Amino acid sequence: MLLQRESLRNPFPKRAESQSQGRPPAPKSAGAGRGLNCKDRASDHPFVEKIAPAGARNPISGPFLSLAVVAGLTLVDAAVALASPHYAHSSAPISILIAWLDVVVVAYFFGMFAGVIAACVTAAFDAMILHAAGLDHTSRGDIPMVITILVVQVIAAAVIGRLREMSRRIREQLRVLQEGDRRFRTLTEHGTDLIAVLDENGKPTFASQSHFAVLGYEPERVLRGELTAAFDEASQRKLGSVVARSLRGAEPEPPFDVNVRHADGSARTLEITVKNCLNDEGICGIVLCARDVTDQKRAEETLEHQALRDPLTGLPNRKHLRNRLDEQVAIATRMSQPLGVLFIDLDRFKDVNDALGHHWGDALLCDVAGRLRGRVRDEDLVARLGGDEFAILLPNHGVAEAIAVAERIVKSLVAPYRIAGQTLVVGASIGIAVSTDESDSASLLRQADIAMYVAKRGRSGVAVFSIADDQEAQRRLGTATSLHDAIANDRLLLYYQPQIALKSGAITGVEALLRWDHPERGLLEPHAFIPLAEEIGMMGPLTEWVLRTSLRQVKRWRRAGIGLRLAVNLSPFNLRDSRLTNTISRLLALYDIPAAHLCLEFDESAIAAEGDRTGDLLARFAALGVRISIDDFGTGYSSLAQLRGLPVDELKVDRSFVLGMLDDPQDAAIVGATIELAHKFGIDAIAEGVENQATWDAIATLGADAAQGNFIKIPLPAEQFEVWLRDFSPVSVSA
Repeated sequence: MLLQRESLRNPFPKRAESQSQGRPPAPKSAGAGRGLNCKDRASDHPFVEKIAPAGARNPISGPFLSLAVVAGLTLVDAAVALASPHYAHSSAPISILIAWLDVVVVAYFFGMFAGVIAACVTAAFDAMILHAAGLDHTSRGDIPMVITILVVQVIAAAVIGRLREMSRRIREQLRVLQEGDRRFRTLTEHGTDLIAVLDENGKPTFASQSHFAVLGYEPERVLRGELTAAFDEASQRKLGSVVARSLRGAEPEPPFDVNVRHADGSARTLEITVKNCLNDEGICGIVLCARDVTDQKRAEETLEHQALRDPLTGLPNRKHLRNRLDEQVAIATRMSQPLGVLFIDLDRFKDVNDALGHHWGDALLCDVAGRLRGRVRDEDLVARLGGDEFAILLPNHGVAEAIAVAERIVKSLVAPYRIAGQTLVVGASIGIAVSTDESDSASLLRQADIAMYVAKRGRSGVAVFSIADDQEAQRRLGTATSLHDAIANDRLLLYYQPQIALKSGAITGVEALLRWDHPERGLLEPHAFIPLAEEIGMMGPLTEWVLRTSLRQVKRWRRAGIGLRLAVNLSPFNLRDSRLTNTISRLLALYDIPAAHLCLEFDESAIAAEGDRTGDLLARFAALGVRISIDDFGTGYSSLAQLRGLPVDELKVDRSFVLGMLDDPQDAAIVGATIELAHKFGIDAIAEGVENQATWDAIATLGADAAQGNFIKIPLPAEQFEVWLRDFSPVSVSA
C-alpha cells in the first residue's frame, strides 16, 4: 500500500507511543479498512496479533543442537525397536513411522537442511539396528527399502523445510504490515495534514481524523460530502477540474491553494496535492493531501503589504508605484493611450516639522494622503515616495486632463489643515509628465520630477515637462557635479570690495565676494550657482570654504600690518545650520582672528522668513562676539518690532534704492528713512551700490556711516586688492 509504505519511512518515535498511553483511544479515521485497500487487509487477520516480534529467535536453534536432537530421536527409535521381541516382522513399520516423525519434526522446527540430515541419520541408524539384531539374511532385501525411505524422507524434509520458510516469511510480512498500519493510523489521526481518498466516481472513501482538528468536520461528515459545500465557488471549480484531469490519467498538477470555510465559519486556506493511485492495489483511488496554510498566507500578505505599502499613510510606496507604472506604460503603449504622471512635493512642510515636531508632520502627511485619494478616480494610483513627496498615475490622461487634475489637487492641498486644534497651511508644487511611444517608467517619473522642480522654482504650483526642462536639468546636474569638484579641489575664487567711512574717507572693512571660474561658462557670480547649492544641500561645505579662505587671507593682511574687518554674506540655509557656530569658532581660533573683526551678513528676507526664531538663531552667532549685519534692508518686509529684538550691529541699505535715489524721490526717502531708523536703534547704516560721486555726496548728506560700491572700487582678487590698497587715498565729499 502506497501510503502505508510511505509511513514506514518516517516512523513516529517511541516517546509518542508512551505519551499516548493512558489516554482514551482516538476514533478511527472514516473508511479505515476499506478506503485504503480494495481487499481485506492482512493486518485485520486475527493471526497477525499472535506472531512473534521481528528478530525473535527460537531458543533451541543452531546446527549442532539440531544434530543432537536428531541423534536423540534416532536413539529413542532404536531403543523402541530393540525392545520388541519380534522386531524383524513387527517393529519395522514402527521404526519407519518413528523415523518419519523425526524427520517431520526436525524439518518443521529447524529447517530444510536439518530435516535432510535427520533423514540420512535415521536411515543409517535403521540399517545399523537391523544388522545388530542379527537379521543379516534380510539385509539385502531391506537395502532398497531403506534407500527408498531415505529418498522419500529427504524430499519430504525439503518440502517441509520450504513450507516452514514460507510460513516464516509470511509471518514477517504480516508483522511489517501490522506495524505499517499502526504507524499510518498514528500519522492520520494525530497529524495536521488532511488525507482523503476518492473512488473512480469522485466519491470519498476515506478521510483522516485530522479533518476534525483542522476544519472542525468529523471524517464521517466528509464521507457524506458535507465538506464540499464549505469550498467557495472558485475553489470547487479548481478542485473539480484537477480531480477530473487526474482521473483521466493526466500529469500530476503542482500544489494549488483553495479557500474553505471552517465549521465555525472562519476562512481557511488549504494547499492541496492530488495524486492518482487507482492502479495501486493498496489504495485504488485518487489521494488528496492538504495542509492548512492560512497562517503562512496571512504572514505573506503582511510582508507583501509592508513591502509595497507606506506604513504611515497606507498608500502604495515607491516600489509599488514602479511595478504599477511598468504595467501602465505597457498598456498605454499597446493601446496607444496617454498616461499621465503627477509628481507632488509639499511646500513649507519642513517648517511644520521644525516648528511643531515630526508627529505633527506625520499627521499632516496622513491628511494630505486622504485629500489626494479624494481627488482622483478609483483606477488612478496615489503613492507616497517618501518624505513629503507623492506621485499619482492617471491612465488615459493627456496633458490637458492631467493639468486639470493637478490644479484641483493644488487647490485642495493649500486649504488649511486642522490638526489637534491647530490650523496649519502648506502649499504644493506639481510636475506633470505624459507618456509617448518611446516612454518608459523610469523616464516618465524622472520627467515629472524635473517638472515639479520647475514649478517649485517658478512658484507656479503646476508645470508640464518639456525638452527644455530636461536640458536645464542636465545642465544643473553638470553644474552641481562641477561645483562639488570645485569646492573639494579649492577651485573657487574670492574677490574683495572695500567699505569706506563717509566721515573720514578711510577703509573700515572689506566684503568677501564669491566667484567661480567655471571651465566652460567662464567667471560666474553667486546668483548663477548659489540657488543650486542651496537646493542640493551644498551650502554647508561652500560656506566653510568661503570662511576658511577669507579668514586665512585676513591673517596674511594682519601680518602685513593691514587690519581690516571682514564681512561675509551667508545664505538663509546657514541660519538653520547648528554646526556653523562651532565652525566659525574653530576657524577664528585657527587663524587667530578676533571675533569682532568678522561680520556675518544675512538678507532681510531670510531674517523675516525665520519669524520668531530669528532672535535665537542670530544670538548663537552674536555670542561668539562677531558682528551681525542685515543686508538688502528694505526688501524683506521685516517688522520694526522684530528688528528691535535682534542682536544687529549694522543695516545695509539695498542697492536698488541707492541706485535710484538721485532720480526717484521715493527711493531717496527710503534710503533716508533707513539711515535714520538705524541710528535710532543705535546701529550703523551702510549704503551699498554707490556708483558715482553724486550718490556718494547724497548718502553722506543723509548721514550714512559707510559706503560700498564700484565708485570706490570694483571687487578685486586678493593680490590686486593689495596693490590697490597700497595706492589708496581717502575719499572725500565734493564741495
